[in-house]
Amino acid sequence: MRSLILGGTAWLGQELAREALRVGHEVTCVARGQSGQVPAGAHWVQFDREHEQLPQALLNAPWDLVFDVARQPGQVQRSTRAPAMCSFPP
Repeated sequence: MRSLILGGTAWLGQELAREALRVGHEVTCVARGQSGQVPAGAHWVQFDREHEQLPQALLNAPWDLVFDVARQPGQVQRSTRAPAMCSFPP
């Protein structure tokens, strides 16, 4: 399974990434990287959602799971409005 974690360098995001890796997921974490590092084995995309839109490549990727661990409600609202983040495979 392919998991995207919006966040992933602070406590909750790191724990989600570790668990997903442990059960065999391919994990990508999108974060500024100011709160730590992503767990070994996870891919990291440096990105500041406060100032940028999610990259189209991330929006178009076929994610099986998406976790958003933002503490800013506006960031979560923007990510849930992205069509690719809200669509389900047939």
